[in-house]
Amino acid sequence: MKRIHLFIPALALALAVAGCGYKEGVMEKEQAAFLLFSGNVAGSSAQVDDGEPFDLGPAYYRDAETGEQVKSQKEIHYRIEPGKHRIRVSKHGQVVVDRNLFVGNGVTKEIHIP
Repeated sequence: MKRIHLFIPALALALAVAGCGYKEGVMEKEQAAFLLFSGNVAGSSAQVDDGEPFDLGPAYYRDAETGEQVKSQKEIHYRIEPGKHRIRVSKHGQVVVDRNLFVGNGVTKEIHIP
């Protein structure tokens, strides 16, 4: 009789734990790679594959206290899809960098501008 009294609470506990609904899943981040342009970027523009060219000049932000535009001291990372890309950098109308590269997921590739 004592075994039945122990068996019933143990069975109830097992059913309660099994009914908690343990869920298992995999979180997958969105794939992204980054380009970092270094060196003499003043007056330069870059083009990734056949996309629109974009300026590589310094970034500016508006100071919250003064309202003035301030030149950012941080490096600027440009987000691209992982994979093979053709990068062209022009300065004053002349191509100074023309490179094919493969950038893996989560990787930052630095491109030095002469």
